[in-house]
Amino acid sequence: MARQGLGGTIAAALAALLVLLALAPPAAAETSKLTGRTEQGQKVSLVLERAKPKRFSIAYSADCRYGKIDRQTLRFRAPFDRNSRAGFRDKRTLTTHRKKGYYDKAKFRYLIEGRRSKNGFRGSFSLNAVYFHNGKKKNACRAAAIGWSARR
Repeated sequence: MARQGLGGTIAAALAALLVLLALAPPAAAETSKLTGRTEQGQKVSLVLERAKPKRFSIAYSADCRYGKIDRQTLRFRAPFDRNSRAGFRDKRTLTTHRKKGYYDKAKFRYLIEGRRSKNGFRGSFSLNAVYFHNGKKKNACRAAAIGWSARR
């Protein structure tokens, strides 16, 4: 049997260690969940991954031209337009289509902003929604600059 020197033994041990590291599952990302309320008293949730916002959900109420939206919840996921440990911002326009019901098309514009505060995050949420049926505007709803805060 061939005899290995100390250098060969160390090299073999290092090679085995490198194989184990390559096969090991990646470390779980550090996540934390912050919860809080809006100025309307509704629930807010913000999930951070590596201290950066990853998911955001907010419950809100909105006044409409005809009626009101009571306690609707929206959920958002990264990527956001701007996202860092200091804060996040996302502004989008979404259009949905339905085959049946009160409306057949809806256009939503929203803006969410959040910045790190002393105890967590705080920010604002705005939403404009316009509902159409057969190309005619049927209703419009608005939730303007609703303040929110969340902490651990």
